[in-house]
Amino acid sequence: MGRRPKPITTDLPALAELAQRLRALRESTGLTFDQLAKAGGQVSSATLKRAASGDSIPEDRTISEFVAACGGGPETLAPLLKLRVAARIQERGVLKTLRPPRIDLIGDRRDLSIALEYVYEAAGAPSYREIRDRSGDPFGLSVSTVGRIVTRQSLPVDERQLLAFLHGCGVHDHDAAWRKAWEKASRAVDIAPPDNRPDNRSGARPDGRSDGRPESGMRPPVIVVPRATPVPQGYVTSGAGRTQKTQKLSRRLSELSRRKPGAAGAGTAGTYAAVAAAGAAVFPVARVVAVVSPVGVVLPLALGAAALVSSRTSSRTTSWEVRVGTVRPGH
Repeated sequence: MGRRPKPITTDLPALAELAQRLRALRESTGLTFDQLAKAGGQVSSATLKRAASGDSIPEDRTISEFVAACGGGPETLAPLLKLRVAARIQERGVLKTLRPPRIDLIGDRRDLSIALEYVYEAAGAPSYREIRDRSGDPFGLSVSTVGRIVTRQSLPVDERQLLAFLHGCGVHDHDAAWRKAWEKASRAVDIAPPDNRPDNRSGARPDGRSDGRPESGMRPPVIVVPRATPVPQGYVTSGAGRTQKTQKLSRRLSELSRRKPGAAGAGTAGTYAAVAAAGAAVFPVARVVAVVSPVGVVLPLALGAAALVSSRTSSRTTSWEVRVGTVRPGH
């Protein structure tokens, strides 16, 4: 005598009935799960046992192998596959939230998008690969295209792709009506994007929206760009490197101008360094001024002389400030 099977504890009525029928089918043959696996040769005994447990929804292929190992035919398999689809619909809970129009009342892209999503959910939300394989046109309907149609990111590009999607979802009737619906939707101009899908559903994007557009009622973000600092008149920079070099030389000038208390005076080397640093610090300005007037050539020498006089007459910290004004030709 074998073990007593575990009770079915699922909250999905369709799944509970499916598991009960699979158990009854196996018991009618008197075979164990290991024997069923050997008879089918395609699915393991653990997978068959899990299909009859009611803990999860089995795949179509598993149910087909289960029925074939038990000697059942299409009349036995068809009701079980319908129960599986019903269990998937109950598990996802999306189909009841969709309100698609009738095929002959589809007027724009949004209507067609909702109708195609309804077809997908009514088929039990099969995998994208299954839809492609069942479509009969795998070259006209790729897996990525199926995903974009299901998530309402795009619509079929032509009637061929539309019918391939419908056939992959198990809809083989009303092809003419679906063609007319696609023609009307392709000619219509949408006022609002089809982005009103319910959130927190299996198969939805992580951000909860079907596309990258903002949700209804939300204003687009405003990007504030800081205003550029105006360049003083008469001063031209030749790049970030020249600006950094000028700042470095200015700091060096301040260090040379700062004497320690008690020092008698600046040495010869310090004096020439101060003169050279002063001339280099104002070199960009002097060059601009020199272009305008020849007087600008003597500007570095004048600043160097001022540094020399200041270093000999003062022992305090000296701060330097260079003001550059507009130099007109002849002045």
